Amino acid sequence: MVNAILLAQIGHKVSLVETSDALGGLFKSVKVDDWSFDQGLYIPQLTGIDCIDQIFLKSCEINIRSESEKDIAGNVFKQIHNENSQFIDARLLPKETTAKIVMEMIERISQESGGINQAQDMESYFKSHFGTEAVNFIYDAISQRFWRKDLKSLSSIALKVVHMPRLVMFNQEVSRTLKDSHKYFDDRVAYPDQLKIPQNFIEGKTSSIYPKRFGLFHLVDGLTRMINDLDIEVRMNTRIESIKTSGSKIVNVGINQAGNKEVIRTDGVLWCGATEALHRILGFKAEPLLDKSIPHRTHYVICNTKPKAGRVYWSWDFDENNVIRISFPHNYSCISDKDKKYLVMVEAHDDPKMSESEFKVWLVKYLEGIGLTSRRDITHIYSPESSKRQFFVPSLRNIKRDSNMVSDIGNRDLVNLYFCSAKISDGIFYLHDLLKDSHERISDLLEMNTWN
Repeated sequence: MVNAILLAQIGHKVSLVETSDALGGLFKSVKVDDWSFDQGLYIPQLTGIDCIDQIFLKSCEINIRSESEKDIAGNVFKQIHNENSQFIDARLLPKETTAKIVMEMIERISQESGGINQAQDMESYFKSHFGTEAVNFIYDAISQRFWRKDLKSLSSIALKVVHMPRLVMFNQEVSRTLKDSHKYFDDRVAYPDQLKIPQNFIEGKTSSIYPKRFGLFHLVDGLTRMINDLDIEVRMNTRIESIKTSGSKIVNVGINQAGNKEVIRTDGVLWCGATEALHRILGFKAEPLLDKSIPHRTHYVICNTKPKAGRVYWSWDFDENNVIRISFPHNYSCISDKDKKYLVMVEAHDDPKMSESEFKVWLVKYLEGIGLTSRRDITHIYSPESSKRQFFVPSLRNIKRDSNMVSDIGNRDLVNLYFCSAKISDGIFYLHDLLKDSHERISDLLEMNTWN
């Protein structure tokens, strides 16, 4: 939607092809009863590219958060909800275990430690980062629960999604001293109080945004209005089935709109859909997904009183259960004042051994157990089918598969194919990364009016 607006603003004639019956992707709302919910927690960031950021800022009333207010995240570990840090507090482990983690980390200061990359497995990453004690007492169990795989089989790319490269091990003063002393410690030591992080550690980072009123659909609605104002052709319920090339150029595409097939001449294709679909359409042999994604759902808990979540937007859950993340929209947006209700969104893997009603009973006990709310304050729990999705497993095999497909597409060297999909193997999958990547790829189109 943003790329279509960018190109149409400077005079290109653009057709936007959408496979579903509504624009917006993961930003579309989930509707149940009188409520409209987000599919999960997604808080976009600005890109630092003015022509893109202005589109977002003009789409609807936007909250802009920067520095310590940008991403206020907590975590659940050892059944304690920590509002002060998104990183695991190793001090909750037995003292001798915490001490050993600290010693093993210090012992490795002279060793080379690889960064996050697709070829490195998570076990190697954490052993070089902290040592075996942290792997055995913290990260092994989290890996099995989040991705149902052991650390050896997972790519460290996963750490761009679930942020675990640091641990809380010391008080604020000691943490600052260590982080100031050496990059090695800065990469591993977390502050126990995120709202007291020194200014020099957070300044200059791109701000996050969210509509002032809860619901990313407000942003989608605003982008849709811009698309309509620019007379961009939108084809809903439409699939691209073929791409015909001549030499190094695409000359036309075959589409199927609700059973009606058509061939359209084009001067270029900007592809923002699934890499796998483009790979198949270009005629490459299909590569199977070797480690299947995990069925995952967002549950919506309506409460009479404000949850005891402090100021955090979301919290990762690192304990032994199916909950992955909890988020608190009242802390990052204005919730509709329907009878003064508060919303807690719980993202969890589906448990085939537990019925929906059984899970809801368990969920109430869970939220009570970590002190967020009480049974008497919960009025509804919604678990709609439309909030189901697949939780991608970033295994070494799946990341390699993505890398192979990206390489195949790139090697076709089609000069008027603008390949703007998520490239997980390159760490490009957050919205701001996708937009910066696509802006670079369409830079020639933004400079001249040649695409009709």
